[in-house]
Amino acid sequence: MPRRSGGEGGGKSRVEKPESRAAESGVAAGGERSGATKLGRTRTPSRKKGASPREQALRRWKEVEALVRGLEPRIVEIFRRHSVEPLTAGVMLEEVVTLLLYRWGEVARPEAWVMEMLEHRARRGI
Repeated sequence: MPRRSGGEGGGKSRVEKPESRAAESGVAAGGERSGATKLGRTRTPSRKKGASPREQALRRWKEVEALVRGLEPRIVEIFRRHSVEPLTAGVMLEEVVTLLLYRWGEVARPEAWVMEMLEHRARRGI
């Protein structure tokens, strides 16, 4: 049955068709729910196309590993220059790499960031 809408204080009222209400609520004419929510947003599919979070993490890890391998001579020089013990150097490098993995999307220049972090930590003996 059509529904009238309009203000209580008179004025023109309009007749809504049942199909328009169904479309607004995300219910198709047959009573099935479409992809839209009550707020008009579409639902995200349960399975997105592209790489899974695990694949993304693995790719990020490989990129960081390649970065550290490329910087290895410079990293060793920092530790030698500041007389950092090998065990301490390993802990420092592990901490910096872990931070880089967490902040990968935020760091504009990863090479410079790693070198600055290691230089700072080696200088201060952190």
